[in-house]
Amino acid sequence: MGGEGICITENNHRIWLPENARQLAGRDSCVADIFIQATGSTSDIDIECQSMLHHNSRAELISDSERITALQSIGVEVIPLTYKMLANPTSFRSFITHLATRLDIRTKSSTPWLRQREAELNRHLFIDWNTLGMESIQKRHRKTS
Repeated sequence: MGGEGICITENNHRIWLPENARQLAGRDSCVADIFIQATGSTSDIDIECQSMLHHNSRAELISDSERITALQSIGVEVIPLTYKMLANPTSFRSFITHLATRLDIRTKSSTPWLRQREAELNRHLFIDWNTLGMESIQKRHRKTS
């Protein structure tokens, strides 16, 4: 479980499609980026990480639409998650609230200490990865100069 108490069943979970969904998707299976298995009255949920890197062409847009329709036809709810939604604390909070509503669970109340830790983690995670490690290289360079 993550810090919000949401139980993720599996990352990159393969979902085998029945014949009617295969016709919609044009494939035998789909891979859910983040899969949450149904509990009680909720449906299975596939959180799809959307990025310009992998979903940036007309063909990918069409393929994504067909895949989403196929998954929804077998009762899997597909919820897209973008980098902006993940990296922006306000957007992420809204996303978590929506997800918790769909899962029929309550999220934990954030304490000021926890919000501070989350902000610190975000500062480390959501940086320009092209500069990753540059700070430590620059520190070593200054020490040897």
